[in-house]
Amino acid sequence: MALFVVAHEPAPDNRSPQARSLRLAADAARQSGLAVIRLPFPFENPDDALPSRLPGDLAVYSGPIPQFPSHYEVLEQSLAARGARLVNAASASEQASRIEHWHLPLGQLSAQTVILRSPADLDAAGALGFPVFLKGLVKSAKESGFEACLARDRDALEARARGAWAQGQTLAARELVPFKRTGVTTMRFPQAREYRVMLLDHEVLHHQFYWAASDPVGSLSEPDRDEMLGLAERASRLLEARLLVVDAGQLDDNNWRVVEVGDSQHTGLAHIPPHRYWTELKDRL
Repeated sequence: MALFVVAHEPAPDNRSPQARSLRLAADAARQSGLAVIRLPFPFENPDDALPSRLPGDLAVYSGPIPQFPSHYEVLEQSLAARGARLVNAASASEQASRIEHWHLPLGQLSAQTVILRSPADLDAAGALGFPVFLKGLVKSAKESGFEACLARDRDALEARARGAWAQGQTLAARELVPFKRTGVTTMRFPQAREYRVMLLDHEVLHHQFYWAASDPVGSLSEPDRDEMLGLAERASRLLEARLLVVDAGQLDDNNWRVVEVGDSQHTGLAHIPPHRYWTELKDRL
């Protein structure tokens, strides 16, 4: 199969961290010898951006999480009409990207989770034990600090949930897991001993400390490395995505737990070199 990339490449005058990261990813793909087709965002009608003849028959998307699952489905359909497919099917990408879909398959490999769809779910969320960690179905508010992600009692939980429902949003309430702390962000969000693991077809491509270039606790011991990567592989086998990212954190008792998962087509590479990522995909797909 011939691999190519469909990428959202922000304009040079967009200097946000995400924009710089996306441009770097697209440049690295080109330098690795892959053809790159630029996509607008949101890509409600990718037919306008895709050429009639594609440079290959297997595509990797590089860009933000689509605003709606239907956008990714339309991209999948447009590529299929031209004889190509995405490495992650639309159903697999959605399962990996949204906690409402992946928390049940992962079970005890990750924190206990309750999806807050209605007031009937509040009791089950409270049974997780306060404080509970709150996040959207795709992202958390960790950029705003730790307190922005917590409900410390039933009243706070209900207030946050009703505020989300009023805006047409859904929250996930998660057990607050005792991860081993290594520091805090500038917004006072606790940093755990956490690693990002990239997998293809349930096999590890790369792993790297999530928060910085190096792990402040020190290099992973062989038992820690084997347990952490084994956890990531077990999690990947429970999900449909071929190309997956698993974030794994070490607990205070030194065991490991999945923090979250995602479709690696639209997650950051942490400190994994992008050229290495694309070269590995090119060689293996």
